[in-house]
Amino acid sequence: MFNTILICSDGSDHALKAAKQAVEIARLHEACLVLLHVEPSELQPYAVPWQLEIGQAPMQHLSAEHKANLEATKALCKDERVTYRCRHEHGHPAEQIIRVAEEEEADLIVMGSRGLSEWKALLLGSVSDHVLHHAHCSMLIVR
Repeated sequence: MFNTILICSDGSDHALKAAKQAVEIARLHEACLVLLHVEPSELQPYAVPWQLEIGQAPMQHLSAEHKANLEATKALCKDERVTYRCRHEHGHPAEQIIRVAEEEEADLIVMGSRGLSEWKALLLGSVSDHVLHHAHCSMLIVR
């Protein structure tokens, strides 16, 4: 049923919890996982600093917490013998998640819930809400 599952991580505990669910689903379906981190940009979409390739964000920009969560996710994949690969992108998180899901031909996107207050969600919207309404595939939001 699922061949490629995209895990979206912002380094939070919510994202790690989502990754655990995604690893279990991948194990059951013998699917490949794509571990995605998007480095948010205050620049215009697709405008990146000259030293970066378009759409790519280097690992050194990840926080210590995010690196630890990424390593924990990799360890989960290895423990469960799940095939995975990592992608690091730069830009607007929701737009990059949708773009990568299409490029990777993902069957499922798995994300953690950030739990914004109703007021903030109303004013700002959320990445998961945007992805939910624009992605070409199924989506699982883990609380």
